[in-house]
Formats: sequence, structure tokens, C-alpha cells
Amino acid sequence: MIQVNATRLGHGGVHAKSRHTALQLQNQHFADGEPRWPSWWFVRLNVEARLPWIGLNISPEKAAELLPPGFQLLPAMAFADTRVALTSHNDLHSLSRVIDAAMINTIEERRPTSS
Repeated sequence: MIQVNATRLGHGGVHAKSRHTALQLQNQHFADGEPRWPSWWFVRLNVEARLPWIGLNISPEKAAELLPPGFQLLPAMAFADTRVALTSHNDLHSLSRVIDAAMINTIEERRPTSS
């Protein structure tokens, strides 16, 4: 599985399920010295499943509004409440609106509030 993160409101990170890759990522740091370990995901891709899917950090209702015709929402699971079946790598281009919405949602959820 591949996970894409919106770390620190704009810096991106990738989490790989492989232990070796995860350790490599964990040992990297941003220029300001903060660990590079991803903290907020907005997209998860599972291309090794029988039915490949993309998980999105957005509500299933919002995703359904943005999905192009012909795409299938899958049941929620531990990795993502909102999942969409993939049939080809070209599906990612077709899903750009819902992927953008998931990234914006993740950033907005983590935006510091002024007190």
C-alpha cells in the first residue's frame, strides 16, 4: 500500500508499507530538523488487492458527489472510510476532483486555529 500525506500544511510525504522503506523515511528530516515521518494522509493506494482501490480522507457522501460516473464506492475498512475501486492507472486522472478535495479537507482539518 502507498500512502500520501499532507504533512505540515503543504510538505508532502510518502509512507511505504515496506519496513525497509519506512525506516529510511523515518530517519530523514526536514530542513528545520523535524522528523520526516508522515503524520496526515489524504490518499492511500492499494494496488496489490484483488480489486485495487484508492482510499481518500474525505467523507463518503462528499466523495459520492465528486465521483465521475462509472466509479464504484467500496465499503469502509480500517485503512480508509472512503474507498473507490480502480481499474486502471488512468482512473487517478479521472478522480482528480475528489483527490484534490481530500487533500484540501486534510489540510483544513489540521490548520491551526487562532485563539
